[in-house]
Amino acid sequence: MKKTISIFCVALFLLIIFELEAEVIHPQKPGDPLIYGISGGALIAVHPYGIRDPQKPGGPRGLIYVGYEEKGERQLVNYIAIEPIARGRRNYSELEKGSDRKNGKIFHITNRVEEPPGNDTDFPTGTIKGEQGNRSLSFAIHPEPFENGSIPVIEVSLFENKPDRIRFRAFAASGSASMTQCILTATMGNYSRCRYLWLAKESIFAPSLYEGYKDSGFIEKESYPYSRLHKTADGGIVAVITPDEFDPRETVPFPGKRSWHYAGKRLAQFWYKPEGTFDASLHCRVNGRYTYWASHNPIPGGMAFENFELVEDFIPGRESWFGFTDRSPLEKFGFPYNLPPWKERKRTIDASENQYMNEAIKSGGILSNADFQNGLENWRKEGDGSKFIPSASEKKVTTFQKGRIYQTFIVPKNADKMTFLISGAMNPGELYIALWDREILWRKATGADAGNPAEIRWDVKPLRGKAVTLEICDYSSDPEDFLCIKNLEALGMDESPSNLK
Repeated sequence: MKKTISIFCVALFLLIIFELEAEVIHPQKPGDPLIYGISGGALIAVHPYGIRDPQKPGGPRGLIYVGYEEKGERQLVNYIAIEPIARGRRNYSELEKGSDRKNGKIFHITNRVEEPPGNDTDFPTGTIKGEQGNRSLSFAIHPEPFENGSIPVIEVSLFENKPDRIRFRAFAASGSASMTQCILTATMGNYSRCRYLWLAKESIFAPSLYEGYKDSGFIEKESYPYSRLHKTADGGIVAVITPDEFDPRETVPFPGKRSWHYAGKRLAQFWYKPEGTFDASLHCRVNGRYTYWASHNPIPGGMAFENFELVEDFIPGRESWFGFTDRSPLEKFGFPYNLPPWKERKRTIDASENQYMNEAIKSGGILSNADFQNGLENWRKEGDGSKFIPSASEKKVTTFQKGRIYQTFIVPKNADKMTFLISGAMNPGELYIALWDREILWRKATGADAGNPAEIRWDVKPLRGKAVTLEICDYSSDPEDFLCIKNLEALGMDESPSNLK
């Protein structure tokens, strides 16, 4: 009996230890992927390990991969590059060649900043401190020396009580050239198509800021001093970028392919500086892109912010926090305003559409002639909507100013998503397709490229059984602008419009 009790106690002890360790994600034996994080929260990985698949590289070398874990699934959010300035030169961890002459600096990981990188057989478990529920996990990233002579070391810390953010502290290794700045930049805001930059009293919209730019490189304008950044209730400073889409994962930039498809949930991304960790040198810097990196394909829906960073004078150990949240920045950080899609957008329904809606409710009519096989039959027309050109052979309609066509119908009870291909000009204010839940905007999309359509998959499950309005609008004043909607259909749970899984 005593032996049985002893075995039970040992098993219970091991179970408790396992549960304690299960909250903190880190390598525990040689060969484990170098992935660190908080269960249900932020994750960190570096080449050759990926966030979504630890056995495959998660992106280019020379970057810190940032993601999250939710319900057992892992998603990539952004990349963070290390860009030290020394001897008047700014170097780039992603672009500069490593010691093997391949692109990207090699990152070595150790348990502590003062611990030098060991041989390749070592595995850094990270340093865990504190009690369960209030533990921290820290480790250090040692990039190879940069061409400007700098040798930064980045301490990374994750916290159980702050699972939505990561603390970074920059140091200089022995023998490093003096650094004036050591910039950590989130390099991939256009992955989830972040178009809003949240400042203290105003927001900046990337398509408006960079209006008219259609090149394949970066574009940058002014930076924003700390006096224009939002002050939080705890005395810190925060800058935030957010998508303008309701759910970025509903957009497939390259139909049928994973390329640049963001699979995570809608998130606000932020850089945060606690009180006492900044001075007047602090400023926020962003740049934008019209096309995806290494591609000539315009970003669906228009320009987005690419690099997003806080820049300040280098002081060893000075900290910056990068994080993400699915809450509105107004709710999370106390901004004095709100923005779509967290801010609800409403309209006034005129008498004609309201009558049409009541008829749909009585008849239970569903979306019909979505493939335009019968021209514009069943589509109501306003303005010069009669000039919209349908094509039965290509299952599409092309807009030619000025007006709208729309249908009011009941969403079937087995409907899963509404899908279509969209191409044409980027003009979200005047040229768009939108789905309305009566007076409340449910989804909206505009074009970006005439020759390369994006695939849109709007989730309509919450609208099952409801009366909705689908409209295609062209109010553009530019006679060369157009919008093309193709392969429009509502799909059930067991149907898929493409081979992207």
